[in-house]
Amino acid sequence: MDHTLAIDFGTSNSTAYVFKRTMEVLTDSNGNYLFPSYVMYSGDNVVIGDVARTNLGKPGKFVVGSVKRLIGLTYEDYENMDQKDIFGCDVVRGEDGYPRFVVNNQGGLRSCVEVASEIFKAMKKRAEYYCSPNVYDEVYLTIPANFNSHRCRAIKMAAALAGLTVRKLIAEPTAAALSYMLSSKFSFSPQEKMIVYDFGGGTFDASLLTYDERSGIQVLGENGDNHCGGNDVDLAL
Repeated sequence: MDHTLAIDFGTSNSTAYVFKRTMEVLTDSNGNYLFPSYVMYSGDNVVIGDVARTNLGKPGKFVVGSVKRLIGLTYEDYENMDQKDIFGCDVVRGEDGYPRFVVNNQGGLRSCVEVASEIFKAMKKRAEYYCSPNVYDEVYLTIPANFNSHRCRAIKMAAALAGLTVRKLIAEPTAAALSYMLSSKFSFSPQEKMIVYDFGGGTFDASLLTYDERSGIQVLGENGDNHCGGNDVDLAL
């Protein structure tokens, strides 16, 4: 476990846990545990996090946001979206039929997988800096409850580009339930059912769970809406 990250990859913000003596949330030098999911391309440099978010939408700045909402989808899926102005950079069709972000004045392009990998690289680098000499090469990743196999594969590709092998993908509300049960005195009776929902920056998800003393938590069902989140509330307001 001392070389395995646990990442909650969010539309607006991401966060990570590392294992030392116990599971610990990964913070920056200012104690912040939220990692803004924004990627800025500036010449040969890639800037992640708060600085990138601050420059979103500014003239001459190439900042990609909300990449999680688009990763694994085709360009036709992008064209059918009601809100196309949330990604920061212009989006064009790639030769493979998938979206590409325009990230410089020369028309340079980056795929969703490449952009997401920059976020994972930055979190990996932060973990290795604060937990030296540990080197992180595996990861548990949360995903929306209704991500299909193709979108899951794209997430795994992004992690691989960052030097991380995905040990398991866990639905976000299920991960929340597991974390809550492991870190609190909460308990419930065998066969009792509960619904856990996760209202995030870009998605709304729910899991129906039950508990059995022999097999532990079992997932009875998962579903969600990938176009219902805090970003959509902001746009509506």
